[in-house]
Amino acid sequence: HGRLSGRGPDRRNRTGPNSMIPTLRHSTAELWSKLPSDLPKPPAGKKAGFLEGPSVDRDGNLLCVDIQAGRVYRISPAKKWEIVVEYDGTPNGLKLHKDGRAFIADRKNGLMVLDTKTGAIECLLSGPKAGAKFKGLNDLHFAANGDFVGRKQHASDREQGECELA
Repeated sequence: HGRLSGRGPDRRNRTGPNSMIPTLRHSTAELWSKLPSDLPKPPAGKKAGFLEGPSVDRDGNLLCVDIQAGRVYRISPAKKWEIVVEYDGTPNGLKLHKDGRAFIADRKNGLMVLDTKTGAIECLLSGPKAGAKFKGLNDLHFAANGDFVGRKQHASDREQGECELA
């Protein structure tokens, strides 16, 4: 009764106009852009090219993180790549706030906040409580009311499951 859990006889594998699951169209993906070889190489021992957290800003630029290189890239609609910031971290998720700041889930440092105009980055929250670090903070989302929700990777128990931050 009113549940959206996907369980029960009312949530069978149905698609179409009377279902919550839309009918999917077949389409073919095309390469839009790739990491250019003329970008500066990452520091010794790091590789570039493991991209995550795609988000589009109000100017139509695509921002994403490079997990292994500790970078945030901005790709213009004209497909010009630039490094917004390179830092000592393992960023693996990015979400743009309505004020233009980028919030970054970083496996090494916790929740980071990036000024996308200046490239200034700082740790906003290193863990769920004082003295504790996040164990693989990953996906990020802002609710309509402005609340922030983050998810930890590889959740195997309640402590490592979802975490809500306001």
